[in-house]
Amino acid sequence: MKKAEQKQKRDVRVEHENFSAEKFSRFRRRRASSVSTRTSLFCFCSAFTLMEVMIVITITTIIATISIISFVSFSRREALDASATALASGLRDARSQTLASVGGSQYGIAINSNKFTLFQGVVYDPMASTNKSFDFSSYVLASSSISAVVFQRLTGNSTASGTIDVYLVSDSTVKRSVSISSTGLVNVQK
Repeated sequence: MKKAEQKQKRDVRVEHENFSAEKFSRFRRRRASSVSTRTSLFCFCSAFTLMEVMIVITITTIIATISIISFVSFSRREALDASATALASGLRDARSQTLASVGGSQYGIAINSNKFTLFQGVVYDPMASTNKSFDFSSYVLASSSISAVVFQRLTGNSTASGTIDVYLVSDSTVKRSVSISSTGLVNVQK
């Protein structure tokens, strides 16, 4: 009987060990899967992949490039408009000063490719101390068959008439034309 009791105790102990091992194994699997799920979810929520970072950098670079190109184009066109307006204002000032007989003299404008000069007298003298030079923007040049315009006292008529083209250095097709009529009137045309 002792042998039978020992065998029965051994069988119960083996069943208990099997049950405990099985239960422990299930518990360990369940815990491991929940930990790995939490870990993988945690990783996706708290960090960016290299691919995501590269995509963001690429998009940012494209937007920045487009913005810079637009800004440069805008600033060049603004420089063109400002230069054409300054030339027209200089021509109008020369005519106004002539009509007002400032200094008892005539006034005119000498036009170069990168600047224009307001001068006093009938003929342009580059060494005169009364000259006032105005430089065009570095983005802008001027071209014309007219090298100098002098305005007549009393009438304000100009000694030369025609157009002066002010254009972008980078694209000569983008220009503003400053026209001078024989009566001394000045207009800026786009």
